[in-house]
Amino acid sequence: MERFLSFYQNKIFYRPKGTVAPSISEAGFRVGMPLGEVLDRIEKTAESELDPHIAPQNWFVFDRKRSRVNFIGHVERLAEDLEKLEKLSGVPVELGHYNKSPTREQHRFELADRDAARIREFYAEDFALLGYD
Repeated sequence: MERFLSFYQNKIFYRPKGTVAPSISEAGFRVGMPLGEVLDRIEKTAESELDPHIAPQNWFVFDRKRSRVNFIGHVERLAEDLEKLEKLSGVPVELGHYNKSPTREQHRFELADRDAARIREFYAEDFALLGYD
């Protein structure tokens, strides 16, 4: 859910320069586009044409529900998962913060229950396969 909301907030809803990235624009999105219209557009777009920012992550991580990777970490417990990854790989991991988004409090929008349900439905396989409720 947070990944999609970050996409919407930072790529469409709030754009200080008043434009969206060319790939986002080519997909039919515009600055300030209402969330319901964004979801309409996504639901009508062929899987092969979805921008990686909004494509379900299971498309990249799984092949017919078989994981292509040995470890799946979660942003919600990043420090803990990076520590596990270091132990598994034997390689120290230092993660900088290069693409910081504005906080949600700065640019808030209302998420209606029906829109939240549509997002959960679109990403249902991600929630199931990647270990989210």
